[in-house]
Amino acid sequence: MGFGFPASARLKTKQDFDLVKEKGSRFTGRLCILNLWNSPEVLDRKVGIIVSRKVGCSTTRSRAKRLLRESYRLNQHRLYGSYHMVLIGRYHLTSQSCAAVEKEFLKLCEQAGILLES
Repeated sequence: MGFGFPASARLKTKQDFDLVKEKGSRFTGRLCILNLWNSPEVLDRKVGIIVSRKVGCSTTRSRAKRLLRESYRLNQHRLYGSYHMVLIGRYHLTSQSCAAVEKEFLKLCEQAGILLES
């Protein structure tokens, strides 16, 4: 698996996001929230990213989404299993460096049990 993040690996519809929220598990951190749904019904790995308007203006939300997307993209090879994941950016995310966001993302993945042993 490369470091790409193609459109086929993304959650796109509201129904997909709602399904992960309804059936999945929730792991909360200071910078983001990880909703994860892994079951026998899920045959592939897909990720969706949400940042609320409460976080800030459009440029601020775009930066938050970019930080979350980059954290996933650079570490997807360290994750295992088939799942649908929704990352929700929180207010404090925008003032953090990429390294801090990546560290929190890996911590949440470890809590979720999808991080490979390093």
